[in-house]
Amino acid sequence: MRSQTYETGLAAAEGKGDLEPVDIVGPARRLHVDQSFDGAVRVLNGHLPAEEVARLSKTRWAIVTVWRPIQGPVMRDPLAVCDARSVDVERDLVPVIGRYFIEASGTYEDVVETWGIRFAEGHKWWYYSGITPDEVLLIKCFDSKTDGKARAVPHGSFELPGQGGPPRESIEVRCLVFWEDQDAV
Repeated sequence: MRSQTYETGLAAAEGKGDLEPVDIVGPARRLHVDQSFDGAVRVLNGHLPAEEVARLSKTRWAIVTVWRPIQGPVMRDPLAVCDARSVDVERDLVPVIGRYFIEASGTYEDVVETWGIRFAEGHKWWYYSGITPDEVLLIKCFDSKTDGKARAVPHGSFELPGQGGPPRESIEVRCLVFWEDQDAV
């Protein structure tokens, strides 16, 4: 759950080393995709038994984030998503190496790979301001299918000029989704 401001998170990180945990998590103002294609495979391997991975990875699978505010309407740090059709995956997405926070143990483990996004003139961005707790966004972070459908959707929050109100409170859940009746690619 994110319930702090971006600025509060920056202040909490002040003076800490690169791998020191910060207990405050605010809206992610870094434009990103939660997993690169390699990072998605690592997530799959890390959450299912090997025999299930072997079976299910032969079918189409995806990672979808379900995002919604807890309090609303969201008037501060709205969420923006990039139209995946305007992103050249090979040119615009840049690997970012990080560590994965395991909330249950309060530790960081296993290096994971996400993507940052390189600016391109043709990107088309949309943002959701005023979204309420009875609305959710589904954000595709990975899709194994290579048939021209969106495989990854860059997203992040940003400071909206004139924004105000309480810190955005939101929650997200990442879901592994499988289409066992479709080929993996």
